[in-house]
Amino acid sequence: MRTPKQSSAIADVSTETRIRTAARQLFVQKGFTATTTRDIAAAAGCNVALVNYYYRSKQDLFATVMIEHLRAFMMGMRDMVNDTSTSLEQKITSFVDAYITMLQANPDLLIFILSEIRRDPEALATQVGMKPILFESVLLQQLKRRIGRRRIDPMQYFMTLMAMTVFPFIAQPLLQAASGVTDESFHAMMEQRRALIPLWMTTLLDAKG
Repeated sequence: MRTPKQSSAIADVSTETRIRTAARQLFVQKGFTATTTRDIAAAAGCNVALVNYYYRSKQDLFATVMIEHLRAFMMGMRDMVNDTSTSLEQKITSFVDAYITMLQANPDLLIFILSEIRRDPEALATQVGMKPILFESVLLQQLKRRIGRRRIDPMQYFMTLMAMTVFPFIAQPLLQAASGVTDESFHAMMEQRRALIPLWMTTLLDAKG
């Protein structure tokens, strides 16, 4: 039989989990700016005071949710980049596909990442486990073997891969404002890039230089 203290602790965990779950759904659906603490409290079935009790601000809650999401995403990437049964080309295709899918589903995630990169990049890399997953991976070893003979730093290739995949999402507001591209058209363009980037990056693997 649970003691009152144990029951209270379980209730606290349940409430905090409900708050995080509600916040995650609302941030994805409405974006960070349009989501209010009152919205989160209503969706979690509690009052605003409880949200403020567990999290000092909406920004703190957003950071917690985004870190959890990034960590889960990177853990999913771990198996892919360390799969010894797949080729480098297959890993590149899976890498691009996973990142585009994530960024399409979580447009505000980049806002958080960019702010954390400027504030404390080492802490962000440690929290999401980026170094062992990407920079100590089978993918990187395959890349070194493939282009190392040309004395090209694999980081040059990796930075290009990241830029091709991520930069369009960073520049989306500017590109749309300057060109008049609609959300639907931009989405279609990124779906094209889902297939094009692996083709471009595979070509670079064996390019002379």
